[in-house]
Amino acid sequence: MSEKTTPAFPFAMPFGIAAFQKSVSDAQARWGSLLEDAAKVEAQGSAHTRMMMDEGVKLMQETFSYWSQLREDWRRISLEATKRTLDTLAPR
Repeated sequence: MSEKTTPAFPFAMPFGIAAFQKSVSDAQARWGSLLEDAAKVEAQGSAHTRMMMDEGVKLMQETFSYWSQLREDWRRISLEATKRTLDTLAPR
């Protein structure tokens, strides 16, 4: 039968394996912290985007209302101008 042996770490470790494990653990903790910060920034961006979308919808609604009122006013003024013109040209 063949014996299974644990492969030796191929790199020289002047400070020992504990120091290497600590540096890997610290790097992992920093990476986790970085991802948490990225998630916070992403959440803020999403909230800002939602707010801007809501404001955009409000702006579109106000613009539609303004143009509707403008068309109504234009028709009213046009009808009044036409009546005045016809009153001026029509004999009494």
